[in-house]
Amino acid sequence: MHLNEYYNEDTFIDEIFILMHKWGLDDWNVNIVNDDSRAGVTYYSRKEIAFSRTIVEKITPLARIELINHEIAHAIAGHEAGHGKLWQKWAMKCGARPNPEMCLDGFMTKKVEYFWQAECERGHKFGRTFKPKRKERRDGCPHDGTDLTWHTPDGRVRLITGTNR
Repeated sequence: MHLNEYYNEDTFIDEIFILMHKWGLDDWNVNIVNDDSRAGVTYYSRKEIAFSRTIVEKITPLARIELINHEIAHAIAGHEAGHGKLWQKWAMKCGARPNPEMCLDGFMTKKVEYFWQAECERGHKFGRTFKPKRKERRDGCPHDGTDLTWHTPDGRVRLITGTNR
């Protein structure tokens, strides 16, 4: 039996809202997206947490709860916290391991070497295995909307993107 046989998107969304309510995030939205580049992301400016349908349906129920709590900790700690001590404190309070890599050892996606890597003006870093989508290039940093510099692992700058471009 595959893990995704246990997955029910409606139940997953219910779990998210129950946990968000527990932490006072009733004014936040949830989005399930067809994006396999990251399991979850917190968009602070629009008060939204997005989860990858393609990844979430492949992980264990325990990993789903870990992922929800990881993103809730981001929402509570704020974008300035990144994966620093404040976020780690909230991750532990929310029930997530304070692991910024979110690899979840064996029951979630492993960290990969990304061909496309980005860094914003405020130091947020993340990667993609594919060329960033047009919307992502236009929107800039998912944390705060600032411009992004995209480059390959060898350091060559490929794109400078964001709201000011």
